[in-house]
Amino acid sequence: MRHLRTVAAAALALVVMAGCTGALGAPGERVSAAAEQGGISEVGRVSITSNQLWLDYSQGNQYFTATRVKNDDVQTQPDSMGEGWIPQRPVGELQLDAFTSRLAAVEDSCNEGRYGGRIMPTIGGAVVQQIGCGDWSFKSVWIDDQEVTGITEWDEATIDRVLAEVRAVHGQTSSDLVFLTPRTASVNPAYTLRFTSPQQTSATGEPCWITSSRHAESTPDRPILNYSSCTSSSGAFSDEDFDLEQVSGAKILAALASGAEKLGITLNDIGDFTVLLTDGELKVQMTVASGVSAKAPIWSEVL
Repeated sequence: MRHLRTVAAAALALVVMAGCTGALGAPGERVSAAAEQGGISEVGRVSITSNQLWLDYSQGNQYFTATRVKNDDVQTQPDSMGEGWIPQRPVGELQLDAFTSRLAAVEDSCNEGRYGGRIMPTIGGAVVQQIGCGDWSFKSVWIDDQEVTGITEWDEATIDRVLAEVRAVHGQTSSDLVFLTPRTASVNPAYTLRFTSPQQTSATGEPCWITSSRHAESTPDRPILNYSSCTSSSGAFSDEDFDLEQVSGAKILAALASGAEKLGITLNDIGDFTVLLTDGELKVQMTVASGVSAKAPIWSEVL
């Protein structure tokens, strides 16, 4: 019986992957074949649709993009932007079997079955996979084997959940954590977390920073989690980086409650808030929600 279950499971996996195979092969196989043909051992980002794929990587002190249309030869060009994807990871470590299965699960919901997806190794060690359709509308995002789920409020459990995601993709140290709420935003109000990495080094040897974003849900033009390239400007609010072990949902909410009391408002009257290290102290800086009267529009509490 155990043998039969094993055979059945293997057969089911083949059925799932076959739907995403077609004449060009399964997505994971296409990525491996293109990398081999292009002589590329490590990549910083993979982007793929039903008939085309792109491999972003660095070699020496320069970034490149390798492109393959259908089964044509791989074409490689330098990336003149000079701001690329770090870190790089061997192609065999990109969890390509899971990528193929996840694309197969959504392709029937895509226009004419045209799937689309991205893979990004991260500085935190995790692999991020964005799964969707060929028009870059995203259905799901995965951090290793965990699917990223929605946000309906910045409660303790949700804050702790997204902090774990930050550690997985950016590592244990952060430059800031910017929590946005619908109570402050006037355009596209939603729960969003923006987080900036400590200083990194680009392939060109220049300092760079990664600012990623965690949204309440995926939209047609934006995945629920967006891991970004390493750019030449930080934009972080902190004077210094800080250890994420010092931050938790309980500590943040306690600081917000204390600030709300001093401002003469309720916790629900707090809009956006930022965790940052300034003047040698880790603080939560909060803003009052739109339309709310308070003793001050901005307030800081030591975390």
